[in-house]
This record gives sequence, C-alpha cells and structure tokens, in this order.
Amino acid sequence: MPHKRKTARLESALQSIAYAEGGETGSRTAYKLGMEVSPDTMLRQIRNSSLTAALTPKVLGVKAHPMLYKLPMRESDGSAYKI
Repeated sequence: MPHKRKTARLESALQSIAYAEGGETGSRTAYKLGMEVSPDTMLRQIRNSSLTAALTPKVLGVKAHPMLYKLPMRESDGSAYKI
C-alpha cells in the first residue's frame, strides 16, 4: 500500500498559495508557514488541480467595436473622434 506524503489539508493549503502567488514566491511563502516545498511543486499544484480545467474558457468572444455597427466613436469626455 503506497504512503501519501501530503495530507489533504496540506495539499489544499499549498494549492491556495500556488494560485495566489505562483511558483517561486509561493514556495517562499509556504516555507515561512512551515511547509518546505520547491517552486516546481507549487507549479505542479496548479497544473494538477481540477480547478485549472474549470477555468479554461470554452469559447472566446470578440467585444463589439463601434466601427462594426457604424456607430460614432467617442472620446472619454463625450466628444466625437475626428477621422
């Protein structure tokens, strides 16, 4: 029977740190909290999580541009662009 080296609680904590800070910085933060892990392990936490698949968009849309609808383009102060 294989032995797991990390508890579910530790995995969850490392995953939270990895998503918040990434590899190198996340590793340093985890070390300060008493969890000694490498930057590669932090990146592996992100890659192996099921949340990554859920956050990947299925369809990308294009924001409607005023020129597509032949609408007048406006400056931030409300005046029309001079073309």
